[in-house]
Amino acid sequence: MEQQAFCENCGTRLPSGAKFCGSCGAVITTLDSSDRQLPQPVDEAASARQPSSIATKAVPIGIASAILIVLAIGFFAITKQQQQLTRDNAASLISNFGTVSRLKGEMLLNDQGLAKGTRQGMWDRNRGLTPAGMELFSSVDYSSLKLKAPVDLAVSVTGITDAPIAAGVKEAQFIWEYRGAPAKVRRYTVGGGRGAALLRRYDDGWRVEEVQFDSAYKPAAAQSPEEVAQEQTEEADRLAQERAREQREQAEKQRVAALVERSQRATREVRTFQLIGMNPYRNQPWDAKVTVTDVSVVIDSKTEFGRGSETHWYGHVADVVAEPTALVIRRNGAGNRIMRAMILDRIYSQNQAQTNEAVAVIRSELQKWRGQFSEVMDLYGLRN
Repeated sequence: MEQQAFCENCGTRLPSGAKFCGSCGAVITTLDSSDRQLPQPVDEAASARQPSSIATKAVPIGIASAILIVLAIGFFAITKQQQQLTRDNAASLISNFGTVSRLKGEMLLNDQGLAKGTRQGMWDRNRGLTPAGMELFSSVDYSSLKLKAPVDLAVSVTGITDAPIAAGVKEAQFIWEYRGAPAKVRRYTVGGGRGAALLRRYDDGWRVEEVQFDSAYKPAAAQSPEEVAQEQTEEADRLAQERAREQREQAEKQRVAALVERSQRATREVRTFQLIGMNPYRNQPWDAKVTVTDVSVVIDSKTEFGRGSETHWYGHVADVVAEPTALVIRRNGAGNRIMRAMILDRIYSQNQAQTNEAVAVIRSELQKWRGQFSEVMDLYGLRN
């Protein structure tokens, strides 16, 4: 069905194929049916349900703007925080710095700590740990103790100022203290200290460049009254034990001295031999009186050079040997082969039978002495 045409200028209905409007004279433009757009009915209910395109686009733009504003505020806040160095931030950075962090496991000794630990038996004078010290410490040196288990360390910044060395560098003054250290450990260590740190600002925040400690400020760790009383009690017990030990050692020394003195003091004279011989090296006559006692052999000799006397304590005698022309007393070298080969004395004798008899008597008394005074031989290392 052919649709009716109307004048676009005045709205008058036009006859089919008209070129001009008969009412107003306007030129009529002919359109193909495929290009002709006819008025469409409007669904007012649907129009009411669908928002306009402007309103639809406005909502996501507003949300995105709000998100961008929030992100921008957060970014500037973080950037500002990174640029600013607060005391809490500086304290955290300093406590995690290497030289400060190591103090958690290596506590500094106070002024009396080294001497007190030696006195209380934690380590010896060469700083070697005793069994009691090994329960708490790994090692000790002149200035610090290495602990078996680390303790806590708290850092508090007392002030921050611009460092004069360069822009972007701050100096932070701080104090630090140990926390949670065992009572026995606190006897020997400082309670804390103070120092200064240099911090530099980088693109990702602040970093600690250097830390220096105040070596003159080393307050001893605080102790409660109960801990002080406990330490005093232990100290009194230790002193009492030390005195008892010294008394035992002194008594032992006196006993050993008396034993050695008895082993050297003759209580009986066993036999006397008169040996007469000739010194083959000098071709000189030899006249000697050999007195055998329960602790020694006494040689009283007479030669052309005069008289002489020698006392050979059995502790120094290894053996007695009868040679064809002499009685030989060998030295006790106590495990030293060269010393055992040395001769204490040589008594020349022309009477072999008498020499053999003297050797037998001396050997008998020597064995008796060794049996009686074996402890002396052990003390002096006199056993062969």
